[in-house]
Amino acid sequence: MMRKFLIIFAAVAGLIVAVDGFLIEPYRIEVTHSSVQALLTRPLKIAHLSDLHTSGLGRRERKLLLLLDEEHPDVIVITGDTMTWGHHHANIRPLLSRLHAPLGVWLVRGNWENHYALHNEEAFYAQLGIHFLLN
Repeated sequence: MMRKFLIIFAAVAGLIVAVDGFLIEPYRIEVTHSSVQALLTRPLKIAHLSDLHTSGLGRRERKLLLLLDEEHPDVIVITGDTMTWGHHHANIRPLLSRLHAPLGVWLVRGNWENHYALHNEEAFYAQLGIHFLLN
């Protein structure tokens, strides 16, 4: 009886975690504001994007673009993992091509970009208007 309860409990817990991980959490985009004192002539707003794991321009990506339009960042930095498993770089183009900021969009690789290396990635990012930083 106890074993059956534990199996059912584990199955329900796994289902809850899966629903949260695939249907809720990916759409919860967090916007935080922090102030750092620096020798600048005016405030600098930085948008930091990480672990986008995008496979196209879906509901989550459109929400992100709306938030960026509302925030008006001076610079956007992307710190890796723009793509998701099994998808090609062409799938990230619709989102990345819509990112813009006065001081530019800057990108570094994450483990997904290292695993799914793109031939001539400098040219790929350059044609999207993104400054690609390597090493």
